Amino acid sequence: MPSITIGDCLVGPAGEGFTITDFLGKGAFGEVYRVVGNKSGTVAAVKLIPVSSLATKDSRVALMNEIRAARQVVHPNVVQVLYVSDSAASPVGPYVFMEYVSGGTLAALLRAQAQSSVQIPLNRAVEMMIDIAQGARAINEKVIHRDIKPDNVLVEENTLKISDFGISKFVDESTRLQTFKGGQHIAYMAPEGWQNQPNTFKLDVYSVGLVFYQILTLQHPLIGKVNDPSSFLDWQEAHLYTPCDDVRSMRNEVPVAIAQLLTRTVSKRPNERPQWAEVLKIISEPEIVGATDHPSVKAAVNALIARKQKEEEQALKSQQKQSERERQLALYRYSCDSLLKKLEPVVEQFNIGSFSVDKLALPEKWASCITGSHRVGQSRFALAPWGETTS
Repeated sequence: MPSITIGDCLVGPAGEGFTITDFLGKGAFGEVYRVVGNKSGTVAAVKLIPVSSLATKDSRVALMNEIRAARQVVHPNVVQVLYVSDSAASPVGPYVFMEYVSGGTLAALLRAQAQSSVQIPLNRAVEMMIDIAQGARAINEKVIHRDIKPDNVLVEENTLKISDFGISKFVDESTRLQTFKGGQHIAYMAPEGWQNQPNTFKLDVYSVGLVFYQILTLQHPLIGKVNDPSSFLDWQEAHLYTPCDDVRSMRNEVPVAIAQLLTRTVSKRPNERPQWAEVLKIISEPEIVGATDHPSVKAAVNALIARKQKEEEQALKSQQKQSERERQLALYRYSCDSLLKKLEPVVEQFNIGSFSVDKLALPEKWASCITGSHRVGQSRFALAPWGETTS
C-alpha cells in the first residue's frame, strides 16, 4: 500500500509545490509516485527514501551524500535527479525528484519481445547498447551504480536511460534480512560483489555485459545454467564459476567484434573487462553491423574464441574445486576448535583431581593438526602429558 495519499503536495525544484497524481510502484528501495507542478505543469517522478531501513546513522548520511553526488550526472542516457529533500521535518521523510520517463522499462520491452519470439533487429540492438554504455560511463564518472539491470533501464521513445543510481549500493543493506527469492539484482551481480572485494566501475561493466546479452538474445546468458533462478547460492555459483557462452551460439548474426567484446565484459576477473571508451569504440563503428567477415578469417577467429572459452571453463572448474576444498577445510577447523573448547573444562577438572605427575594438555588449536598434507580423519592429535606437545 502507498505511504502517502494521491492529491497530497510535496515541495520540489525551485520551491514549487507538486501534487501527487499516481502511485507508480515500489522497488527494492522506496516507493515511486508521479507528480505534477502546480504552477509549471512539469511532470516528474518522486521516490521516497526509507532511510529508517538502513542499519546505522552513518549509512543514512552516506546515502544522502551519494544521492547529492548523483545530481551532478546530467546526460541524455541517464534519468536526471532534479531535487533532493532530506528534511527530517517532512512527514514522508527524505525524497528525491527525478525526471519522469513514460515508456516503461527495458525489462518489460525484452519480455514482450521474448513472448512474441521476435528478435530486436541488430541495428536497433546496437543503438540500445550504445545508449546504455554512454549512460553507464557518465554515471561512473561520479558514482558506481552497482545494480544495473533491465528493470533499472527506462525507455523514452527511442532512447534508453539508466535510473536508480546513487542509492543502489544501499539496497542490499536495507534488504539483508529478507529473502532473496525474486531479487533480480542477484542475476546481475559481478563476482567481486559476491566476494566482498573492492568495487570499481568494472562491476558495472559486468552487469552491462549481461544486459547486452539479453538485448541481443532476449535471455540472460546464465539462466540456463542456474538450477533455481530464485536461489541466492545457485546464482553465486554461476557468477563465480560458470562462463557465459559465445553470444553467437544464440544469435549467429552478431559480428565477431561484438561477440568478443561481450565475452570480455562478463569476464570473472575485473582487470580483463574493457574500459567504457573501448566498449563504445567497438559498438559504435558504423561498419560493425552488416559487415561480412571473410570465411577464412572468420573460421580462424571462431577457433580462437572456442579455444579461449574452453581454457576459461577449465580454469574456473579448477578454481571452484580449490574453493570447495578451502571451505571444507575451514569447516573442519571450526568443528575441531569447537570440540576443543568443550573439552577444556573436562581436562581442567581431570588435572585438578589427578594425583599423577603427568597432566593432560590440549593443543592451542586442533586446526593446527589439519594441514593440506593430512586428511582430517587422519589428523595426528592426542591428549599429551603436561608440558609435552602433540604431534
